[in-house]
Amino acid sequence: MLVTLEKGQQISREAGCSGAGGHSIRAIEDLRRGTFRVRGDMIEIYPPYQDEGFRLEMWGEQIDSIRQIDR
Repeated sequence: MLVTLEKGQQISREAGCSGAGGHSIRAIEDLRRGTFRVRGDMIEIYPPYQDEGFRLEMWGEQIDSIRQIDR
């Protein structure tokens, strides 16, 4: 299942994390392929099919920015 996220989109942290957890991605402190982590107002996602991850910076329940990150 493909999940599309964009700047300005409203998403609850709980829904975003449970959605990620239901798509072959699991929460973990050490970010690597197929994992995500939550740190304060940031959610970092590392898809199992990519060499790079993504950092979502949240403002409440709104996505403030999305950036590509290298672990």
